[in-house]
Amino acid sequence: MSVTVLYCEGNPKSIDIRVIRQLLPKCDIRPIGGKTSNFLGSIIADRRRIPNLACLVDRDFDCRASHKFDEPPRLIYAENWIGWS
Repeated sequence: MSVTVLYCEGNPKSIDIRVIRQLLPKCDIRPIGGKTSNFLGSIIADRRRIPNLACLVDRDFDCRASHKFDEPPRLIYAENWIGWS
């Protein structure tokens, strides 16, 4: 799937969003604030309207063990791939 819309944590003026927009100029980058309890579920719901939607989340304050990866870890929610972390 080719991603055309990418939801990202952060606000429109955050350095993360500005860097991602420079790296992916053809993708519609949409900052959606911080992780909330409904963050992942809203991505699944929005995919009904925007099939080429994915998300990119950072791992700030995550307690999961950190590993080195050759590519970003895939983010799965309710058995659906929704993006990367």
